[in-house]
Amino acid sequence: MSWAVGVLRAGRRVEAARVNFLYPWKALCPRQPAGIPLPGTWPVALAAGMATVKRELIKNFTSEQAVRHNKVSIIGTGSVGMACAVSILLKGLTDELALVDADEDRLKGETMDLQHGSPFVKMPTIASSKDYRVTADSNLVVITAGVRQEKGETRLDLVQRNVAIFKLMISNIIRYSPHCKLIVVSNPVDILTYVAWKLSEFPQHRIIGSGCNLDTARFRFLIGQKLGIHSESCHGWVLGEHGDSSVPVWSGVNIAGVPLKDLNSDIGTDKDPEKWKNIHCGVIASAYEIIKMKGYTNWAIGLSVADLTESILRNLRRVHPVSTIIKGVYGINEEVFLSVPCVLGESGIADLIKVKLSPEEQSHLKKSAETLWEIQKELKL
Repeated sequence: MSWAVGVLRAGRRVEAARVNFLYPWKALCPRQPAGIPLPGTWPVALAAGMATVKRELIKNFTSEQAVRHNKVSIIGTGSVGMACAVSILLKGLTDELALVDADEDRLKGETMDLQHGSPFVKMPTIASSKDYRVTADSNLVVITAGVRQEKGETRLDLVQRNVAIFKLMISNIIRYSPHCKLIVVSNPVDILTYVAWKLSEFPQHRIIGSGCNLDTARFRFLIGQKLGIHSESCHGWVLGEHGDSSVPVWSGVNIAGVPLKDLNSDIGTDKDPEKWKNIHCGVIASAYEIIKMKGYTNWAIGLSVADLTESILRNLRRVHPVSTIIKGVYGINEEVFLSVPCVLGESGIADLIKVKLSPEEQSHLKKSAETLWEIQKELKL
């Protein structure tokens, strides 16, 4: 993501570039010589007239400060960050949204674009800045920023470059919002969620990786397509790593409580004549296919993050397959983050659901943990 390069260059230099929701032109209009109005802008006399109109129009009874219930901050305004922002806004989940990015022009442009849509949705206050101060007192911070893998670069090299970026981001986040919950979306998400946990020193229930929430949605969608049933009525989970080593839990797939394994004992295996295994192959391949066609994925992950945000901010206690520390579960002894079904509420991860896995599924999950640990143990935090 281009965001990251700017972050590294920016270092710890802070520049107040806040775009006020009510008066965006104040931040966007450059200084001009005295007495020379900007083309297309209001001259000083008209601005003063506007203040008079307001006094004539409105009789003020009392001054009051806005009461904020939920504030969400999104770090990174690339395609994924903005998909998260739009999805959260359309669900009406927050009354204040803060955006942070090192690319000031892009940041201002995205902020103005959202503000101009405010007549069509009940949009909250939107603020944006390169300065993390704009995120102060957030209930929830969503991290979408990071760097992409370069040609010839190993996965460890990619992660280590992201670690450098995360050190800057996390230190600023905890400075201004020490009690927030964190949702990490940047890839490789499981390892970077571990990095965020280590750097922030937050309790584990406040660190959440978006993990397999999207993989599970893709899984259910493809099952629904094969059966001709809406995906909402298809129940099944993809757990483990958000990536190629994810684990489809075929033993738990059911429609209306009917386990598909009871109807086809070989479902999901190489012996299966119906080749249901291709469903999970499709889950893994879908991101690669979308990236090949349009260059990136964004809408589905944006909707997925909004889904997690809703469960947290509204204290819904819904179960989601998100990335959390899994040491001590399923025979895993390493400090790794993998997706398992978790109950999400106002405190973040409230509970972990201990799904009964087949021996083969548990073995695959342990293999995922080992793969991640081999990379994590080499990290320089």
